Amino acid sequence: MAVKVLIIEDDPVILLIYKTQLERAGFEVQTAISGEAGFLRLHQNPPDAIVLDLMLPKANGVEILKCIRAQKQFEKIPIFILTAVPQSDLAKNTLLAGANKVLGKSDTIPLDIVDAILEALDQN
Repeated sequence: MAVKVLIIEDDPVILLIYKTQLERAGFEVQTAISGEAGFLRLHQNPPDAIVLDLMLPKANGVEILKCIRAQKQFEKIPIFILTAVPQSDLAKNTLLAGANKVLGKSDTIPLDIVDAILEALDQN
């Protein structure tokens, strides 16, 4: 059975790039363009891992992450934060809020995300 990944990203180009590459790697990929849509999709069809953009409209990635981690059934799902500013305080706060890893958009290729997901799932 394929690993299910939910990508929550508001930039359609970045979303398509990561979706395409993760599907090529054999993952079953769901997408959402806002935190609210991602949170709804998470409940409809729980993924094995989440790739979450830090800067989203209305609610940022830290707020969405905290909502996800507050629910017992999702506390162990690996969550990877994608951000243009990985060294920012906001990005660092995601680690405190329960993110597994922060990945910079400018220096992360989709294969890095594939590897991070597989590594995290091996540890669970």
